[in-house]
Amino acid sequence: MFTHLRYQSFPPDLFLEENLIFVMFNYRLGVFGFISTEDLVVPGNNGLKDQVLALKWVQKNIHYFGGNPGAVTIFGESAGAASVSYHTLSPSSKEGQEERRSLLVEITLENPLAGIFFGPVIEPYHDGAFFYNKSEELLRTAELRLFFVKYDINVALIAPEDLTNDTKKRKDAAKEIKSYFFKTASLTATSPQSLSQFISDDQFNRPIRQTALDMREYVDVYFYKFSYEGYLGRKTESIEPDEGEGVGHAEELGYLFTQPSIKDVPQNDTLIQKQMVQMWSNFAKYNNPTPTKNVLLQNLTWVPAVGLFNDMIYMNIDLNLSIALNPFNEDMKFYDRIYQKHGSPPYDTY
Repeated sequence: MFTHLRYQSFPPDLFLEENLIFVMFNYRLGVFGFISTEDLVVPGNNGLKDQVLALKWVQKNIHYFGGNPGAVTIFGESAGAASVSYHTLSPSSKEGQEERRSLLVEITLENPLAGIFFGPVIEPYHDGAFFYNKSEELLRTAELRLFFVKYDINVALIAPEDLTNDTKKRKDAAKEIKSYFFKTASLTATSPQSLSQFISDDQFNRPIRQTALDMREYVDVYFYKFSYEGYLGRKTESIEPDEGEGVGHAEELGYLFTQPSIKDVPQNDTLIQKQMVQMWSNFAKYNNPTPTKNVLLQNLTWVPAVGLFNDMIYMNIDLNLSIALNPFNEDMKFYDRIYQKHGSPPYDTY
């Protein structure tokens, strides 16, 4: 599993009770893990290459713990989830993949919406490269007021970094995006809710959805939205939002791992936790989160994210589990139109 969790704070007891072997490992972060000179001196992605070494160790040694090297499932949250996605694309994470030539991409300090400064990069081509192409092409063949002044001064920064290099198209797209999310308000004067919705769609919902749409062409993708506002989730972060504000980043972790310091867990939270662990364990064992009808899972069958065109079936995880269609639909259709009207492919949606 790839994440920045401390084993002592989030022990995997619940997964062990499902007769699974759980492996968690560390990797280098920040400048140590992701500095790049964009040439062969320091090509980058050392943190991801640490993960590759750990995966190779698992393949070589997991049988000593009673595991099967042919039945290893990797999963993660936040940067860990992004890492899993990266490993589905990288030739260094699997054998026999054809060579690909490099496409360089610039990451600057000017605009945090363009990506993390010390994060994964596209390397110049060499034998040890983790990436040397753009993500979508590989799939197809966070004091805020002062911070946001720059987006009022230079509106073009609001457009997705990968949209286009055409200056006019980029500015036109940014104006449409600003109008859609903020109307006529400046970003420094807009509501926290509008800012939160924009950042969620731009940095999370849009690229995650596109990844699922691309990947479902090759494998079954089980897409979900975690909607349950509960006690355990709020305890995973140091800041606790008020009820009714929606689910925050990383709250689902409270329902996948035990938290020994938390006592008197509400009954509904315990139920959600059991359901989450059951579905995640089923996927690790059977490549299907609901292989059979189960009372705990409300006899629901979680079907893959199939649909016509960009339609997508997904599981809404709340006190009542449900199957739904097209998460964040209106906002996603808006971004589809932006890319169709102003975009210059191929894209890097991560």
